[in-house]
Amino acid sequence: MKSKILLINVKDWWLTNGGDRPSLGTLYLASWLKHTNSGEPQVIDMNHHSYEALEKRINDFKPDYVGISLTTPQYVEAVKVAEYIKERYNIPIITGGPHPTAMRNVTKVPDLMPVDSFDYVVVGAGEKALEKICSEGLPRERIIFGEEAIKGKNLDWLPVPDRDLVDMNKYTLSIMGKKATPIMTSFGCPWSCVFCSEPLLNPIFKSYSPEKVVSEMEMLKVKYDMGAFIIYDDVFSINPKRAIAIADLMKERGLDLIYRCTTRATDFIKYPELAKKLKDSGCLEICIGLESADDGVLKLNDKGMTVENNRRGIESIKEGEIKCLTYLITGLPGCSRETEEKSLEFIKEVQADETGWYLLAPFPSTPLWVHREKYGVEVFEDEIITHNWNVAQARAENEKLTCYVDYSKSGGLNRHEIKNLWLEMRDKLDLWQRSRGMHGIQYSDEKLMDTVK
Repeated sequence: MKSKILLINVKDWWLTNGGDRPSLGTLYLASWLKHTNSGEPQVIDMNHHSYEALEKRINDFKPDYVGISLTTPQYVEAVKVAEYIKERYNIPIITGGPHPTAMRNVTKVPDLMPVDSFDYVVVGAGEKALEKICSEGLPRERIIFGEEAIKGKNLDWLPVPDRDLVDMNKYTLSIMGKKATPIMTSFGCPWSCVFCSEPLLNPIFKSYSPEKVVSEMEMLKVKYDMGAFIIYDDVFSINPKRAIAIADLMKERGLDLIYRCTTRATDFIKYPELAKKLKDSGCLEICIGLESADDGVLKLNDKGMTVENNRRGIESIKEGEIKCLTYLITGLPGCSRETEEKSLEFIKEVQADETGWYLLAPFPSTPLWVHREKYGVEVFEDEIITHNWNVAQARAENEKLTCYVDYSKSGGLNRHEIKNLWLEMRDKLDLWQRSRGMHGIQYSDEKLMDTVK
C-alpha cells in the first residue's frame, strides 16, 4: 500500500493578496508523487482553510506523513502549523523548500529547523526525497539531501502541477479582468546577483520546451477558464529563441491569452523582434530588475548588466508597446546618495510605467550573506534570527522597516543612512509618479494587477 502524505501550503500572511493563487512548489511535489506512483498525496492550502479544517483533513485522510515546504517569509507560520499538528498527532513532519535549503549557510542555527517542530528536513529539491520516503520509509538521518532530484536542462520529463489537488475556484488572481494563475516555464538563472538566492537554489537554467509550455497554457484555459498568466520564471527570455518560439506557438494556436513576465533587458537588444513577438502573443507587461542606474554598483553586485543595456532594453520594450515595470534596491554594496539619485533620474529618463523601489533584505542563501567580507557588509544576523526570520518585514509600514545591512566599517553608509536615503528616494519617486497622473508608487490607474506591496 502506498504511503499517504498531506502537503501543506501555510498561510501567505506576508502578501497583500495572500491566497489569490495556488502554491506551485507544493503542487509540483504532489504531482511528482502521483507521476511516480510512489505516494498518495493530498494538498491543503491554509490560505483557505482553518486549523479546524486542517484537523478534520488529518482525521479523514489519516496521512503517514505531513510535508511543509516554505520560503523565508513563511517561516513563522510554518512553525505554528507544525506545532499545532504536534500537539494533536504523532505524525512525522517533513519540511523543505527554499528556507530550509538556505539555512545550511547559517552556522548559528546548526539544526537548520526547530527539532521540536520538524522531524526531518529536506535540503535541496524535494521530489526524489519524498518519493524515497513514501516508497521505502523514513531514513535514519534527520537531514535529507535532495539536490539530485532535478537534472538536465530539458524539463519535459517533469510533470506540470496538478491543480486538481486544490479548489481552483478559491483563487481570485486576475489580470485586466481575466482569471489568472501562475505558471513556470523554466527554473534557475545563470547569473549570480548578490541579493538573490538562485545561485544556491537553482544555479543551472532548465526549461520546458515551447510545445510543453503552450500545451499547459491551453489545458489551463480549457479546464479552468484561465485567460491570463503570470510567468514566474526568473528570466523568461534568457533564451530569446525559445521565448519567441513560445510566442509564435501561442499565436499559431489562437489561444487569445494575456500574460506578464520577468526577464533581462539585454535580451531585447540581441533580438529586436522579441518585444513585438511577445506583444503579439498577449504579453502586457515585462518586469525588469534594474536594481541600480550606476555602472559601478551593477558591476560590484555581479548583475552582468550596464546602465546602457537597461536603457536600450527598456526602449525596445516600450517601442513594442508593452508596459515596463522596473525594480530598484537601496542598500546594495556600493550604494551612496549619488548612486540613488542616478537611479531616480534614470527612471524619469526612460519613463518607466511602474517602479518598485525596495530596501535590501539580506537572505541567508545569497552571495551577500555568505561572502560578507568580499562586499564589505555587516549583516545583523542575530537580529534577523531573533525576529524569527522576518527579514523582508513585508507587513511593516515603510517607516517601521529595519535595515539589516551596514557598510560603515568598510567606508560606506551605515544602516540608518541607508534606510533614510531609501525613504527619501521613494518619496521623490512617489511625487514624480503623481505628477504623471498616478496615485503613487505602484498604484497606477491603469495597473495590470495587484502586486506585493
